[in-house]
Amino acid sequence: MEELGTGIKRIISLFSEQSLKQPVFKEQGRYFIVILSQEKSNLGLTEKIYNIILEKKQIKMSQLIDVIDLHKNTILYHLNILIESNKIIRKGKGKNTFYIIRTK
Repeated sequence: MEELGTGIKRIISLFSEQSLKQPVFKEQGRYFIVILSQEKSNLGLTEKIYNIILEKKQIKMSQLIDVIDLHKNTILYHLNILIESNKIIRKGKGKNTFYIIRTK
């Protein structure tokens, strides 16, 4: 109760940092209900991958697997979302494939 009104902001921020689906806040009669999900948010993971590429300037799949610790197919799914939305570019072939931010 020291920092009245900061709890909801902190919950939302922590869920974003962990790429979890955002909590649902409901008013039901005289009660306030918060639904917290442990399910990962795909949008959060896509943004996380984008931010990693932005920070590193270019990155290979093996490096992303090390950083994110997810299966290659999951990471590839999110990379394809970024490619289709023209945010990143795939360069090279095979083991020499890397990803960079698309500049306009």
